[in-house]
Amino acid sequence: MRIAFWNVRNGIANNKDKIEKLLAYAEESQILIFAECEDYHIPSKYKYKSLLDVGYEPVAWTGDYIHKGLGVFAKPGLVEACSIRTSDDTKDAGYFIAFSLIGSKQDVIAVWSKTETPHSEKHYCHYVKAILEQNYDAQRYPLFIGDFNMSLQYSKQLPYAPQVFEAFTKVGLESNYHASRNIALGEETGYTFFMYGKDPCKIHGKYGEYEIPPLMLDYAFSKPGNIGSMNIPCEPNERKEWLQRSDHLPLVVDLIDSLEKES
Repeated sequence: MRIAFWNVRNGIANNKDKIEKLLAYAEESQILIFAECEDYHIPSKYKYKSLLDVGYEPVAWTGDYIHKGLGVFAKPGLVEACSIRTSDDTKDAGYFIAFSLIGSKQDVIAVWSKTETPHSEKHYCHYVKAILEQNYDAQRYPLFIGDFNMSLQYSKQLPYAPQVFEAFTKVGLESNYHASRNIALGEETGYTFFMYGKDPCKIHGKYGEYEIPPLMLDYAFSKPGNIGSMNIPCEPNERKEWLQRSDHLPLVVDLIDSLEKES
């Protein structure tokens, strides 16, 4: 089972170029998850035509604006028990879609944690932690995948981000990127986010000029052994074409078949 996630920045529904780029990279993906995508319920002759033409079906979408939300598409007969998940008072905290794979113990929780709030008790990192606590089932195999908008290398998120990553570790879930490379969270040298597609991005603000370095903001967390492989086009010669289309790079994960089957 192959699952691809991509924060597409500014939509993908009518962008054949973006869709074909992802399908070529995430070849034979059965499930596609998009952040910053349009609501497929809005009637349009061409909306998502490039996906529908190759056999994908819309599964779920959630968002505050019809042009910018979190959406899931899948090949027929794969997904069941799909629901939009929230924690208490999640306004501005992000979007979460949970679903199960038919005939298996595999759960998938799609994540787009999107907005930072100024009050520590309302910080969106805490909402991600709440979603983890609500959706974790020790008897199943949860995969949390998406744009978490969190990094241990981004000082503004201290101490909130470490608390979330610690919560994943506490229940036995690991970042596949880090586990497969035997590196600790925060020590990564491969990144998934490049502000405005630049490395680094220089910002000219009212307090002067500063740089926003590339960061890892997109993750796949699962039980050890649940993911067979994970690919990110993060090498310099790979990422150039992706960053012309979005400021995020995609994640592509392959689940282990033996863990998908219901015992």
